[in-house]
Amino acid sequence: MEDAGFLRVDRCGGTDRRVLPGSPVTVFGKETLTGVVCCMPPHLTDGGEDKVEGVDQMAVDVGLTGEEAKALVSPGDRVLVRAPQKRLLGNRIASPALDDRAGCAALIRCAQLLQKEPLDCALTILLSSREETGGQGAETGAFALDPTEAVAVDVSFAAQPGVDPAKCGKLGGGPMIGVAPVLSRPMTDKLVRLANERNIPYTLEIMGGDTGTNADAIATAKAGVHTAMVSIPLRYMHTPVEVVDVQDVEHVAQLLAAYVKGAE
Repeated sequence: MEDAGFLRVDRCGGTDRRVLPGSPVTVFGKETLTGVVCCMPPHLTDGGEDKVEGVDQMAVDVGLTGEEAKALVSPGDRVLVRAPQKRLLGNRIASPALDDRAGCAALIRCAQLLQKEPLDCALTILLSSREETGGQGAETGAFALDPTEAVAVDVSFAAQPGVDPAKCGKLGGGPMIGVAPVLSRPMTDKLVRLANERNIPYTLEIMGGDTGTNADAIATAKAGVHTAMVSIPLRYMHTPVEVVDVQDVEHVAQLLAAYVKGAE
């Protein structure tokens, strides 16, 4: 907190700092405040307008004096970028935090598809927290549940200008099925087979080590859990305008439902 009323902030999770200067934000203090992330006018940057400071060097202006701000905001209070969800053309939407609201939506939709289906197994859907700050929610959840198998659902990179297509999925191209040493190859093969049988479009996402998702923590919970991973293609990750195709979310839900039913 500065005497002039500016709030000093730092990153929580993987926020892309390039999109923060000039962004409107909500500050969750003793009262909910509206603010903006400070940005230097380009006229005063002496050619440095392409340089983006670290988040810990940024500040938020809530329009208050230092004394007023100190009365309403405490160290550790959260700041959230304000950006409404927007419907784009076709089946696409743009919104903050589709990583991983889209994954939660796919799991809830999977539960809807299975609602009246007789199942030969117990099924738990875990909407875990803190994936961006260490994966503690999935780690403790998997430890408590001790499942026989688990499928982690996340997002991954969708093709866009300037990105190597070999490292991406495609919006509208269906689930990205993960292949990695930490993942169960029999489970992966079953997901691929079911997608082919049900004409669900998909791509394989090849990773040479861990996955960088909750799958890593789940796979090593307790004595180990057979784990697979399915991801939803997403553009502009960790910005307030993440983009997904809702048909991909539906296809992920359909693939998961088929897996749970043990379809042959």
